[in-house]
Amino acid sequence: MTGHGLPPRNRTVTWYDPLAALELGRSLNGLEFIEAIIRGEIPVPPSSALLGMHPQVAERGRVVITLDRESTSTIQSGWCRVA
Repeated sequence: MTGHGLPPRNRTVTWYDPLAALELGRSLNGLEFIEAIIRGEIPVPPSSALLGMHPQVAERGRVVITLDRESTSTIQSGWCRVA
């Protein structure tokens, strides 16, 4: 404990080797890669695991991502749209 008396909080993150995931999707285009993540055939990237991000829908020009309820406090900078 520190001088303020508040107990620390911990978070455990489980993630998979991103290079191995890329190898699984080597023959896929971007949309197919995201669809494979949605189906559970390829794991989400480590940063997505850390932030609790899960793609739900993928179609040409559109991807819908959800956040775990407990992960929303991790996001401090907000979201940006990538064109």
